[in-house]
Amino acid sequence: MGDIELLDHFRRSVNSGVMVEVPIRSVLTNLGIQQRSYDLAIEITEEMKTLINHALADKYPCILGTASLDGHPNLSFKGSLMVFSTKKLAFWERARKGGFAQLTANPNVVVMYRNGLLRKAWRFYGQASVHEHGEIREQVMERTVRDELDRDPDRLGAAVVITVTRISTLGGEVLQEGTI
Repeated sequence: MGDIELLDHFRRSVNSGVMVEVPIRSVLTNLGIQQRSYDLAIEITEEMKTLINHALADKYPCILGTASLDGHPNLSFKGSLMVFSTKKLAFWERARKGGFAQLTANPNVVVMYRNGLLRKAWRFYGQASVHEHGEIREQVMERTVRDELDRDPDRLGAAVVITVTRISTLGGEVLQEGTI
């Protein structure tokens, strides 16, 4: 079995075929594989997708962390945060306040999801892109939860799409890491 096949074996449950969370960095280290020699792709799991897409209804909204170019941090609850694809998160930005200005100046972001009842928590690191017009904006707006969209009756908001480059536990253990 080659390195890639062995890595795939660790990432997937052989019996069920369901993606399991495995700390990829430690798997690579244990196999003696240098991470930079492989382009690992992010794959947001079905469990993550279900929990994030229901975060607001479950009363565990995600938190977005941004920073200005000079390093001033900002945290915002994002009730509209959703899994947009297996590699991307998205949300409807209706407020266009401090965090939005930071997004346009510095696209590096982190999203935190935590559900204390289920004891599930992750950080998603990535690069944000703002879509004020066009097809992607319309797709995000169509998928935004009604409660959030109703707070923007004139639909002046923008879609923000985050290309995820790393997923970790809140303790910092890297579960998945990739490149853009």
